[in-house]
Amino acid sequence: PGAYDIVPRVRTVYPRENGEFADLDRLIDEFIVDKAVPPFFGRGTRFFTQGSCFAENLNTTLQSLGYRSYYNQMIEALNSPVANAIYLSELASTRDHAVAGELRAAEVFILTIGVAPCWFLKATGQFVFEPNLRRIGDYVQRTLPVAEARDALLHTFKMVRQINPAMKIVLTLSPVPLGRTFEFHSAIVADALEIIPLEPLDALSKASLRAAIHEALQAYEGDDPPFYFPSFEIVRWVGAHRGEAFGDDGLPRHVSKHYVEAIIRAFIRNYGIDAAGASAKKG
Repeated sequence: PGAYDIVPRVRTVYPRENGEFADLDRLIDEFIVDKAVPPFFGRGTRFFTQGSCFAENLNTTLQSLGYRSYYNQMIEALNSPVANAIYLSELASTRDHAVAGELRAAEVFILTIGVAPCWFLKATGQFVFEPNLRRIGDYVQRTLPVAEARDALLHTFKMVRQINPAMKIVLTLSPVPLGRTFEFHSAIVADALEIIPLEPLDALSKASLRAAIHEALQAYEGDDPPFYFPSFEIVRWVGAHRGEAFGDDGLPRHVSKHYVEAIIRAFIRNYGIDAAGASAKKG
């Protein structure tokens, strides 16, 4: 009551009542998305999506709505910032690669970062995409420190722009929980959102990635900086209040179709431009 009730309903204020979570579309528009970012794509825009299974869901939904979108299906090991940086460096040096051709033809690159834990050779510390399971003792899994993940993301931005200088880069963090850990006692703990001190300073999977994305965007130098779209926050934070964010197909690590569709609607509603060139944004 009193002064608390006169606080304006803006993004810098957390929703005060459970009822404000009832309308998912309205909640996203009023409390989550960045209205300062102008619309940057239209019906004819070509999308290139890459990353976790969540990126595949985004691609499928975009296509169902009539947008031209290409999904670069990758192995799960390519969900980490380091893996993406190495992979895109190879694409940048191989111009006749079919995937590089898709990147050059696209206008918006949506990269969904999935995991921070990576595999390294014990003897040399060299990164490997996937360990040889028959010699698993030769490898160690460790979660990327924020600084290492940040630098890998900055290198990824550089490689994408080297392939396609005009590319609009959109970053998302996959809300899909970590499937398994070889580093901690629990996959749920490893996926958690609390930063803990290790040696060197390190973090758990999603916390490390979210901090690295923030630092990479802050450190980026150049025109048209990459843009972060908060799909992770919509699923994990809003979903914690509303429920049913996962598992509508019976699988607890799959984001519910309702949330995926709401995320795409918000993306189009806030950052799309209609065929006449008028802003599709509301409010």
